Amino acid sequence: MRILVINQSDLSGGAAIAAFRLCKGLERLYGDVETFFLVGLKISSEPNVFCTRKNFVEHYIEMLVNRVTNMLGFQYFWFPFSTKRILQHVKKVKPHIIYLCNIHGGYFKTSLLKNLSSFAPIVWTLSDMWSFTGHCAHSFGDMSWKRLESGCPDRKIYPAIGIDTGKWLLRRKRHIYQQTNITIVTPSRWLYRLAKQTPVFKGKEILQIYNGFDLELFKPKNKGACRAELGIPANTKVLMFSADRLKKNPFKGGQDLIRILCSIDKQAREDMHLLITGQENPPRLPLFQKLFVRHLGYIKTEELMSSCYSASDLLLYPTRADNLPNILIEAISCGTPCVTFDIGGCGEIIQNRVNGFVVTPFDIDKFASLTVDTLGSNEALKTMSQNARKIAEEKFTLEKMCHNYYRLFSRFAAGCGV
Repeated sequence: MRILVINQSDLSGGAAIAAFRLCKGLERLYGDVETFFLVGLKISSEPNVFCTRKNFVEHYIEMLVNRVTNMLGFQYFWFPFSTKRILQHVKKVKPHIIYLCNIHGGYFKTSLLKNLSSFAPIVWTLSDMWSFTGHCAHSFGDMSWKRLESGCPDRKIYPAIGIDTGKWLLRRKRHIYQQTNITIVTPSRWLYRLAKQTPVFKGKEILQIYNGFDLELFKPKNKGACRAELGIPANTKVLMFSADRLKKNPFKGGQDLIRILCSIDKQAREDMHLLITGQENPPRLPLFQKLFVRHLGYIKTEELMSSCYSASDLLLYPTRADNLPNILIEAISCGTPCVTFDIGGCGEIIQNRVNGFVVTPFDIDKFASLTVDTLGSNEALKTMSQNARKIAEEKFTLEKMCHNYYRLFSRFAAGCGV
């Protein structure tokens, strides 16, 4: 069974990481699976990963094309290099299944879906709401997409457009989907419920499959040893926060984080450390009295990321928009309780007062007070840590994800005589 994965990148972003883990797991667990990646931006050196552009010149030309067409309201209409290469690779690989992940990002024209489904059935795992809104990845509560009226209250919401053509873009998506042999998968129940309500997927099969993780890689480690590895005092409380491109990403709650940290600093009864990981420097932080901040930058290996989780007592994740964030699943797999807002699928990972706290958006003081109070109880931290690992083992194993996708892919591959 040959599976061709199409995604914006092979290793950058939650959708890419989930797809990469899925393919490696399928090849390891099932001997009849062969996977190939086709991406707009290649980062790894994997031989079965191909790029839709030959070089940086083509990359920058398509980025310019994407910017201009988005300004004119023609989002994802034309890419001079990627479209041709995608079709070439599909013809070369001859996949039994075309597996789509994140197709918005400036390399994939929306109408290409019709062409691809003439080669093989398409399974599309949604990473956000873009597929059923006019142009944006998250609607922030705007439900007008149910009436085919865009659902994007702000043209500047990523991925942004200039001229407001959201209503027309959404109706165009419906027209394309109805001519496409496509099955929709959502990682979270939250996104599943929304996808079931949109007219653009009328008549299409929609399934929900949780992302899975290698729990031998992401597992609790000796806290003292991990802190020694990171240069953190053993006898202190440690908080953790992680997000890439925090300053530019409107979804990750950078300004909320600062307000939460200020509130924690005021309420704290003892000194504590804060680990911040991710690309770029964090927003400029005020001078704290009780919080000692340590910015570790981008963590290159999953082993080291696992050590960061294990070194921490609590993970803070004040997100403003999310689907099923990998970071929360990674953290609980390492036995690290989390505090997050009740956004998207976060409440499907964190059970309130069981393996962390799910706070009403955007109650900053409550978020901070729960953090401080929990840090003051070693017994509560121990219990929630044990619960965290147990929930990860019950819901988010790599084997369970691979089994569910293999069963789905096999159903379509059988129609191709595999």
